[in-house]
Amino acid sequence: MSSAKDVLDSPAYEEILAEVARRTGISIFPQYPAPLQELDSKNVTLAAAPVDTLKDVLQTDRANLVEFSVEKLKKFDGVATKQEYPPGEEPGDEDRDSNVTVQGYSRGFLLINLLEYFVLRDRPDALEAFLKARRIPQAKQYATDLRTLFKKVRPA
Repeated sequence: MSSAKDVLDSPAYEEILAEVARRTGISIFPQYPAPLQELDSKNVTLAAAPVDTLKDVLQTDRANLVEFSVEKLKKFDGVATKQEYPPGEEPGDEDRDSNVTVQGYSRGFLLINLLEYFVLRDRPDALEAFLKARRIPQAKQYATDLRTLFKKVRPA
């Protein structure tokens, strides 16, 4: 079993996923195809997050993780992301992200929130490196936004 699937199959993950979906009104696709499992497992590795620790976060920081996820969706859902392309490799009009319509979320979307939450909580100095390793556009600004959300839901 992949490390991502091991986390996603836990009862606590399913409960939190359902709560976030209920509070935000988002749709969750029930399928979790193997390519997404592989990508998500790679992200678990990039975060240097032990599966047992992630499962513990689901139990011990449940309320904060739910709030973090809800606030993150409020902030970023539907917001166009400025992509970074090397000169000469910009996409044509038909390939731009503005042509994409979100019809639902993968079951793994909460795992990304969990990984970001874990890194912010346990390895805050590694956040930008983690985001860059995941090839997140404008990782520095995104890291700043995540830190602000984290402080909002988990004040020092």
